[in-house]
Amino acid sequence: MRSSRSRGLGVAVMASLALAIPTALVEGATLNAAHSATSAAAPTGDCAEAYPVSEVTVDQDVHGLSTTQGVTPSGFTGKVLGVLKDGVLPGIDLVMARLDSPTIQQVGGIWQGMSGSPVYAQDGRLIGAVAYGFSFGPSPVAGITPFEQMQTSLNTSLPQQLKVGDRTARLLARTTDVSQTQASQGFSQLPTPLSVAGVPARFLHRTPRRAWQPESASVAGAAPAATTPTAADIVAGGNLGVTMSTGDITQGAIGTVTSVCDGLVRGFGHPFNLLGKTTYGMSGAETLYIQEDPAGTPFTMANFGPTVGTIDQDRNVGVSGPLGVLPHGTEVTSVLTHGPDQRTSESVVTIQEALAQTTNYALVVNHLRVLDSFPPGAEEQGWTITGTAGGEPFVLQAGNRYADSLDITGIAQWDLPDLVWALSLIPDVTVDSVTGTSTVTDDPSGFRLAKVQQRRGGLWVTVNRLNPAIVKAGRLLVLRLVLTNPSGNQTVPVTYRVPRAAAGLRGQVSFFPGLPFPFETGEMPGTFDEVQKMVSTFVRNDQFDSRLSLFGGAIQKQKKTTPATRVVSGNRRFPVIVVR
Repeated sequence: MRSSRSRGLGVAVMASLALAIPTALVEGATLNAAHSATSAAAPTGDCAEAYPVSEVTVDQDVHGLSTTQGVTPSGFTGKVLGVLKDGVLPGIDLVMARLDSPTIQQVGGIWQGMSGSPVYAQDGRLIGAVAYGFSFGPSPVAGITPFEQMQTSLNTSLPQQLKVGDRTARLLARTTDVSQTQASQGFSQLPTPLSVAGVPARFLHRTPRRAWQPESASVAGAAPAATTPTAADIVAGGNLGVTMSTGDITQGAIGTVTSVCDGLVRGFGHPFNLLGKTTYGMSGAETLYIQEDPAGTPFTMANFGPTVGTIDQDRNVGVSGPLGVLPHGTEVTSVLTHGPDQRTSESVVTIQEALAQTTNYALVVNHLRVLDSFPPGAEEQGWTITGTAGGEPFVLQAGNRYADSLDITGIAQWDLPDLVWALSLIPDVTVDSVTGTSTVTDDPSGFRLAKVQQRRGGLWVTVNRLNPAIVKAGRLLVLRLVLTNPSGNQTVPVTYRVPRAAAGLRGQVSFFPGLPFPFETGEMPGTFDEVQKMVSTFVRNDQFDSRLSLFGGAIQKQKKTTPATRVVSGNRRFPVIVVR
């Protein structure tokens, strides 16, 4: 999975707009066959003819379509106020109109989720898409992106069908009057809020933020819709869902379809994340109602439907893509075991920018579902990441151990997403799957480093600052770490071969536990080889970083201890004397 860019998402979020609905599993072969049939015999759609902006006049009557409940569009009316030259960008004008409908009167103005609603001239030609509102408070005045520009800037033909694996296919198939003060604020893009299904608010608004987290996100529920939207509901004025991930973790935004022609869908009238060429999922949605918001823009409450196509263009004038062709995605899996309880979380991520945050959310949600609280505990976590680097396949495996006396979820959710983020920044890397396997226990206590001993004269002798380790040049320095815990002790062996050239030198040995959040320190790797080195050299939370330094660093050796069975703490440093 690749996108045109690798950067953090910057989505302005004002409300919680989307509820993800679980959908039935469909066998991959059946789904692929359905895709082929849909792509080959796509519905014609409205195939609207663009109304030139040069013909738009003040006080011109207009009408349009948007969905205020369910999946069926309803009408609104309006009058043109004028044309704002270069209102969107140089060469892209903005048609301004005052709109009216019972819902607009009820909620005080146009709403978030109305982006893309088609506005027609009296002769039926399409002027454009509702896309902008006044910056301050609710208002019935809308900025309309010209459809002739949407036709020019968004793709005009369908791409070849994208391949999708059976597992990916199964997952994707479930998934008032304007005051002078307001007017002076000008128009701003109607928000297309990012909503995340099933993740509590405390995990969406954390500080300090990781680079891969969205600027903000809102909580969404996960409840089944009364009517599951299908491809047949992707019509002008109907709901348009744009998703970055589906499955256990569904993330996306709801807007409106502007026009459909020969299976090509255009909507929104403004960008989602301005990724250009991309691979979002496309879905319908069921509107529950339009929520009033006196302090801001009203907004749509809706349930996402299953994925029915791909949004492959995210441009200044809107989003577009083909019905019946599903995007390929990266599979994100979390398997968590706690005593007799085990749960597997599965999601599919279709854009690189959302991979790390989806991995994080998957870990969080699976912990909450299995543990059903924020308990103390300990956890061993294993990671497997597959993909290609420079066209060559790779399997990257690692893991870490965690313990927290307050909340094990809070400490165990960061390392794997940080590692995934590092990979996502490398241009020639494609990630195919991310799997985290966790085993949680209730005892958060760890091991404390009580002492270090040297094997000397057949005995284990404690070494410290007052009793240095003594070793012959060319021989082995055999040490062991004595770790203590109320439930029992453990020893960890460490052995260094001291070179003959070190005869007569003095130095020291030090032991320090692994650093928290190891993939967040230092410079980010720029190549896959650097990622591999980072993974192979980082010190886990159940290991010590052991270093032998002789003659002020003239001779240095470093190694990691073997993992203990608990998280470790404490440190030791002591002198070493090398004799002939």
